[in-house]
Amino acid sequence: MRIPGVSENQAPAAVRELYRQAAERAGRVTLPLTVLGHRPEVAEAFSAMNRATGVGLVGPRLKLLGCIRISQMIGCPF
Repeated sequence: MRIPGVSENQAPAAVRELYRQAAERAGRVTLPLTVLGHRPEVAEAFSAMNRATGVGLVGPRLKLLGCIRISQMIGCPF
């Protein structure tokens, strides 16, 4: 079962702003962000992480290492 994303017209104002920013940066709103739109606080944290690790700001190896470490910290089995 897939979690449906939150459409722009159904999203809270804070999430709509995140959608607008994502569309400016990437040319579109990605599916993971629309799914995170169900939880605005998580969507904001996700967006902040993406801004902080954007293209050219952090190398791909360091970004991957950060993702692995965060997975370990939260007990993610993947």
